[in-house]
Amino acid sequence: VLAVLRKSDGVPVAAQWLVVDEQEVHLIVGGKTDEAGYANYFLLAGCVRAALDNQLSVDFEGSMRPSLEHVYRKMGGVLTAYYRVTRFLPHKSL
Repeated sequence: VLAVLRKSDGVPVAAQWLVVDEQEVHLIVGGKTDEAGYANYFLLAGCVRAALDNQLSVDFEGSMRPSLEHVYRKMGGVLTAYYRVTRFLPHKSL
């Protein structure tokens, strides 16, 4: 789903790309124009509200950028650790 916030003249100022399934809304990527001000935050809040109104949970996709992380926390996001286990096989000639 592509959510777009437009000015009164129809020009887009913010957009949010969402993936929706039966249980969750995944916030994949968002953006705004230089003149948008806080429009992207209003759009994001609207997307979260629509998800909650439809009894869907919201996956903020774990941004670690401080400029985004604090916004997600204010909207109810909870830090969740994910671990990755890998196996390293050294080259035989070493």
